[in-house]
Amino acid sequence: MKIKDLLLRDPLTHPLANNGQARIVDSPDAQSVDEIRKGARDLRGGEGRYADGIERILSSFLGGLGQTSQRAAWVSGFFGSGKSHLLKMLCHLWQNTAFPDGATARGLVTDLPAGVKAQLKELDTAGRRHGGLLAAAGALPSGSTDTVRLTILSIILRAAGLPGQFAQASFVLWLHEQGYLDAVKSAVTAGGRAWEKEVNNLYVSPFIARAVLSCDAAFASSEAQARETLRTRFASPKSDIDTKSFTTMAREALTLAGRGGELPCTLIVLDEMQQYVGTSYDRSVAVTEAAEALSKEMSSRIVVVGAGQSALTDVSLLHKMMDRFSVRVPLADADVETVTRKVLLQKKATALGQVHATLAAHAGEISRQLQGTRIAERTEDLDVIVDDYPLLPVRRRFWEESFRQADPAGTHSQLRSQLRIIHDAVRDIADESLGAVVPADVLYNSLAPVMVVTGVLPREIDERITALGKKGGPNGELERRVCSVAFLIGKLPREGGADIGVRATTEHIADLLVSDLTADNGRLRHDVGETLVRLAKDGVLMQVGDEFRLQTREGSDWDREFRNRQTRLGADPSTVQHARERILYAELDRVVKSLKIQQGYFRQSRTLVLHHDDTPPSNHPDAITIWVRDGGQGRSRTCGCRAPRGFGESDALRVHSQAPA
Repeated sequence: MKIKDLLLRDPLTHPLANNGQARIVDSPDAQSVDEIRKGARDLRGGEGRYADGIERILSSFLGGLGQTSQRAAWVSGFFGSGKSHLLKMLCHLWQNTAFPDGATARGLVTDLPAGVKAQLKELDTAGRRHGGLLAAAGALPSGSTDTVRLTILSIILRAAGLPGQFAQASFVLWLHEQGYLDAVKSAVTAGGRAWEKEVNNLYVSPFIARAVLSCDAAFASSEAQARETLRTRFASPKSDIDTKSFTTMAREALTLAGRGGELPCTLIVLDEMQQYVGTSYDRSVAVTEAAEALSKEMSSRIVVVGAGQSALTDVSLLHKMMDRFSVRVPLADADVETVTRKVLLQKKATALGQVHATLAAHAGEISRQLQGTRIAERTEDLDVIVDDYPLLPVRRRFWEESFRQADPAGTHSQLRSQLRIIHDAVRDIADESLGAVVPADVLYNSLAPVMVVTGVLPREIDERITALGKKGGPNGELERRVCSVAFLIGKLPREGGADIGVRATTEHIADLLVSDLTADNGRLRHDVGETLVRLAKDGVLMQVGDEFRLQTREGSDWDREFRNRQTRLGADPSTVQHARERILYAELDRVVKSLKIQQGYFRQSRTLVLHHDDTPPSNHPDAITIWVRDGGQGRSRTCGCRAPRGFGESDALRVHSQAPA
């Protein structure tokens, strides 16, 4: 049985929608519709905090209908925890998005829990009473823009089917109020022009000017005058609008989109709100005021949902938003694991027994993975190992640690990428037989481009690792894989409680490279050991005790030059001997010159003279002669001199001193 035959979702025939990254969009095109279909099918809302969060938001809204205001919600979680995915699916479940083939969002999510189903049913009832259901969603742009109300209003306008710009939307609403909208649109389209494009070119479009004049001859005296009137009457605001103008246009737009001219039950999702607020106090105040106005001044039919990486209590600028965003939905790592198991790794019921039997038969190989480390096999792994297969629980923990170190700033959303990386990894081994597992070096292959851009991975090291794989043959590929894992291990922290105990040793690297539980992995471990020794000899790796570390090009060149010189000196002992003598005699000469010697009853000053020749020195009438000989030249009497540290007994100085009579 092959891996693809075990899974409900064949990775070869079911690509991951949008590479596993949900984006909030407010006017989806054909490609976005396809992503929505797959995202709805992939949600599996019945697990973790995803379903709990959706149910709490729905319950809070339904409980607030008919009250003086609605409570806003705040969804928080680390980069990649699935905030955008939850919010996107909440929007489509809210309005039960219909697809061209007749399918609906709720119909695609087949395992919604009973609580969510009950809330959605009650929401449908409220929609029938109050003008229908509408969801408006968008990601707030990062940057320095301070047009907070205009930014939020543009999301509402597009959801209502209006242009996102204030001026163009005001014009369309005026046409509707005057009863001209259908006639003007028909006139523009009859001329072969696209309505949306002409509205965007409102001030210069002759088609719109002529259409308005045909409906209201008193609007202007000429076509040119009509365009000028449009420019002045529907001018774009130069700064942010006030709260009254904001709520007035929002109500008009939503009422236009509602059924029977009534304000619909509306969900407004503002993704990346924390990033939008940034460090601006004024922007945080404006966002809070806008959310409060929507919650209080819209007949309690609007619920606002914001999202950010932090809980409101964790960032001082967000504290003032706590009272308004009182429904809290925090997300955690467990939710990502749940979605991964349910979406990518879910097994067919008929295959569960075979998977369990295979894992049990090779439990020894699984148990030895990274033994002695903090991420080694745990008792609770038995509960999830079948669900995780072909990703071993130990490997998942190693990946999570490596994710955090590969992108410490969180700017590239490491954990969000798990869906894409695991999908690609499972796809690569989909045609392998039962027993194949995902090796750890897959993570390096997926993250290398991002790590190079962010500076975590030096480009030269990435090029050297890539070059190893291009050498061809089994040795080159194994060398590339070994170096990939060695790099990931080298990025793991070593300080204090952050150290998980994984080291770039032969044993740990081999554990992480095992890709088939049924193969002869003893042979693999032997090959990994030989490869590490060979790479260290070639200067690609540097061995420090039992560990191996990747070297930069400069470090490798230095190591190679050091080894060359060491080899040359080993083959030429005379050079070593001469260098040793030069150093020893220079140091002895320095010491001797610093000595002051007085001799005899009259304390006669004497000069010390060094003698290095093999023949005995002659007596000097006015000086003390010191005959210095070393073990490399012959033996002589010693006078207690000892060899410097690092030299053997044969290097000890032999000193024979002769004083004048």
